Amino acid sequence: MFDQRRVSQERVIGISFVDILIQAVFVLLVALFVGYVDPSVQIVLEEQSEYGQIGKDLCNKVNKDSLEACREYLKDVKIDVKSTKKDYGEVGEYICRSFEADSPENCKSITDRELARIRPCLKPISEYSIPPTLTLSLKNPNEIEFIGFSPTFIQRLEEVGDKVRLARVLELDRLKGRFLTPQQVQSDFDFIREKNCYHSVHTRRPGPYSDNDLRESLAVAGRLRQPNQ
Repeated sequence: MFDQRRVSQERVIGISFVDILIQAVFVLLVALFVGYVDPSVQIVLEEQSEYGQIGKDLCNKVNKDSLEACREYLKDVKIDVKSTKKDYGEVGEYICRSFEADSPENCKSITDRELARIRPCLKPISEYSIPPTLTLSLKNPNEIEFIGFSPTFIQRLEEVGDKVRLARVLELDRLKGRFLTPQQVQSDFDFIREKNCYHSVHTRRPGPYSDNDLRESLAVAGRLRQPNQ
């Protein structure tokens, strides 16, 4: 009778041990399947994560705190991101695919360049109004009168502590009212251009001249508006 009880206990212990072993093997298999990622797939996932971070950084750069606001802003760069529904990461991945960027670094470079074209350096007065950095008067095909820099531009230079460009502004301020050639304007005022944003240049046209007559002066004003890439 005692032998039968001992045999039953040994069977119970044996079954329990086998049961625990099976559960342990099952847990290990689950961990293996869940935790293992093919190295090539892992690289893709990491790149997607970096592309996603680009999207988040991009929306932060344009001061948009919601996906909808970010999407609307990006339409100005001819990027329709309506198809992105979840998060800022999808915005980044969609944009990088649109630009056919072959790496996160390449994508960041492209997005920075494209955004610079639509991001003003001076804070907008309203949604449709940007203060000019300087004002020029296109007197005739060969002469441009320098009217002056805007107080807003000077204030910005003071706020950011840009002593080099501020000194240049004060130096050129002596040329107010002077007539300059388009080449002189290009040379003297090119310093206003920045890499990550554009400046607004206001041009007056007091004379009876067509766009064709003033094409050189208009081209100079256009170049001063472009980011310094």
